Amino acid sequence: YVLGALRVEPRKQPLAIRGRGLLSGERFDWHAQQGGEDIHMIHMRNTGGQGHLLEGITIVNSPYYSVSSRAVPLDLRNIKLLGNWRFNNDGINAMENSVVEDCFFQADDDTIKLYASNPTIRRCVIWQLHNGAVFQFGWFNKTISGGRISQIDVIHMESTWAGNDNLGLINFRPRGDKRDGVIRDFRFEDIVMEGPVLRAFSLRPPSRQVIRDITVRNVSIDRWRFTPPPDGYPINYLDGDGLIENIRIVNLRVGGQPVDACRAMSDDWFRIGPNAKNVLFENEVAPAPFETIVKHMRGRKKRNR
Repeated sequence: YVLGALRVEPRKQPLAIRGRGLLSGERFDWHAQQGGEDIHMIHMRNTGGQGHLLEGITIVNSPYYSVSSRAVPLDLRNIKLLGNWRFNNDGINAMENSVVEDCFFQADDDTIKLYASNPTIRRCVIWQLHNGAVFQFGWFNKTISGGRISQIDVIHMESTWAGNDNLGLINFRPRGDKRDGVIRDFRFEDIVMEGPVLRAFSLRPPSRQVIRDITVRNVSIDRWRFTPPPDGYPINYLDGDGLIENIRIVNLRVGGQPVDACRAMSDDWFRIGPNAKNVLFENEVAPAPFETIVKHMRGRKKRNR
């Protein structure tokens, strides 16, 4: 049980940080109270090279971000994040060509930031607290492609405020940016969302950000938290000042029932704006019941440990 945090300075040699103990930030003040440099539990600072690995560690009581990497391919395997109860307790950012697999993440802000091309994220369990999204494309314009996300079990989605534009399974929250950007060719497959879910999709790009060629396949949602949501908010947004095009939502199930375009637009389930083109809801085959999918995914995780 180690009290502290790790900061890795620039290096080119492969680095492995591994173990079966706990790394705790309980002695650090929350970042808003520090008055100086924000402390990340594991901070890879512009590290170069290839082959960096973070494996086996349980990280608890973070005062700020849990795992932060900058311009570094960093693979994460069998990492657990717990005790992140406050805003800005973000999880990780999946950098270019990184692999994240067999992990458990609890976060009270964005759990996994998708800021770079070609991340592979698979076989992970997510506990998403009140604030933030499970997968966050925001907060600034960017050009990235090639993400592959699969076999994700979201065991809790605790968000309750429909007016928060920083939440959901997949999110892009604009914050003002004059750069041009294109996010394309990301696939999200085989995802289970247990319990009440306030929002799954919230893509609201600013005018100079394009989001295209996104496929979401085999997402099973237990139920919506509100139907209809309060104060006139829709459940899901595909609506921004920037172009959204070629979005395929395949085999989406809510309460075990298939969602087609007609059902998606009823009762404010989706708000699809004028800048969203070629948004398709497709149903290929009848999937297994929700409980069977959860049981199957959990059994598969146990076999892969």
